Amino acid sequence: MKADKRILIILVFLLLLFLICSCTDSSKPLTLPYPSLTFTQSIPSTSISTIISSASIDPTKTYTPVPPTSTVVRSTETVTLTPVCNLSGNIDKYSLLHDYRVTWTDMGIDLWSQVKSKLNDNYPEFSNFHQTVYYQQSDKTVEYDDALTLINQASGWDPHYLNPFIILVTVGERLNWEPPPNGDLYHLSKSVRDTLLDHYRDYERNTDIRSQNPSINNAATYMIYAYFESDMEDMENWCKSYLYLIGQDPATNPFEE
Repeated sequence: MKADKRILIILVFLLLLFLICSCTDSSKPLTLPYPSLTFTQSIPSTSISTIISSASIDPTKTYTPVPPTSTVVRSTETVTLTPVCNLSGNIDKYSLLHDYRVTWTDMGIDLWSQVKSKLNDNYPEFSNFHQTVYYQQSDKTVEYDDALTLINQASGWDPHYLNPFIILVTVGERLNWEPPPNGDLYHLSKSVRDTLLDHYRDYERNTDIRSQNPSINNAATYMIYAYFESDMEDMENWCKSYLYLIGQDPATNPFEE
């Protein structure tokens, strides 16, 4: 009996002790250890991009940019739709771009400044694009701090030269005047140049292409027509942007202005 009593007393003591400890712990806030997080700010790819350019690297002609997420307000909407840009009517021959403009090089500093100013005013994110390019030698880098200069550098030289204003408007319309998603405006511009020149030469050399497109007046018009896959709205937008930014009718002879 005495042993049973002792066991009972010990059990009661342990029960009381457990209840006291439980009440004490429940009054304290529950604290769980959280892992520490370290955030590293990433640099946007459109601010600067290092591209290696060498003779072994050929620009692709199948580059497809991701559609921009933001909407650009087109300043060219206020441009009067001149007959040369009106492609929706009953026209026997489309003459959107004069052949002489394809290799036109007479660009004075005033015209260059005008184009750059309009780009800055209307498409600043596209205009003020930065890109560092490895030029010729792998140890020589050149940093370009605006889209117009980059595109001019990508315009090439004979026999692969193309008027940089044509490249500018074509690339701009393709990207909806947004910076390229992959940060490589230089090689995209070279790719566009090559594609346009291929279309131009195809029309000049291939009689089948000319006979299949009787409404196209010349090779320069065909290269824009083929690039935008005969989409008349895209071609009209291209024409309006050229008129607005360059201030010249693309269908006229530049040597007669």
